[in-house]
Amino acid sequence: MKELVAKRDIYIILILLIIAVFAYFIVSKGLVKESGQTCVISVDGETYGVYPLDEDLEIEVLSDDNTVTNTVVIKDSYVFMTDADCPDKLCVKQGKISKSGQMIVCLPNKVVVEIYGEEDLEIDGISQ
Repeated sequence: MKELVAKRDIYIILILLIIAVFAYFIVSKGLVKESGQTCVISVDGETYGVYPLDEDLEIEVLSDDNTVTNTVVIKDSYVFMTDADCPDKLCVKQGKISKSGQMIVCLPNKVVVEIYGEEDLEIDGISQ
């Protein structure tokens, strides 16, 4: 009888361990993030514009001399960069984002596109 209880305990511990590892990967990979509500574009640390994700838009980010450095598109609640005048174009290759906390960064042009959820904006507004 004692041996049967010990085997059951081991099975229960293994099942709980597998569930814990699975939950850890889901949380660490950000698979449970909420859909974003707002796209904030910053240039050199300054807010360039704030845009809702429920409208389809094409935003041209202009430099100080009014030339287009980056083109950001909001379509079907996704945000992505379609063009950039930087040499490597890594920001264009980053793909589409839609979840709160995700961002696209263009280092040469100092452009950051970040998604914020409803809760993020409330906290940010209070902390400023």
